[in-house]
Amino acid sequence: MPSKRRPVFLNLLQFRFPIPAIMSIVHRGSGAVMVLSIPLFVYLLDLSLSGEAGFAEAAGLLQSGPVR
Repeated sequence: MPSKRRPVFLNLLQFRFPIPAIMSIVHRGSGAVMVLSIPLFVYLLDLSLSGEAGFAEAAGLLQSGPVR
């Protein structure tokens, strides 16, 4: 009769990942942020092309604290 082995809880914080694995995770994260920011940049482009007031508003948004 085969012995039943229960799954072992793996604590991922205890593993020491090599540098390429860490860079792969960071690269995927930065790619996701870039893809998710496309609608914001399209909105800012549309706003800046709508006229002088829209350009000033878009410039003001890009110079705000969180964006800087």
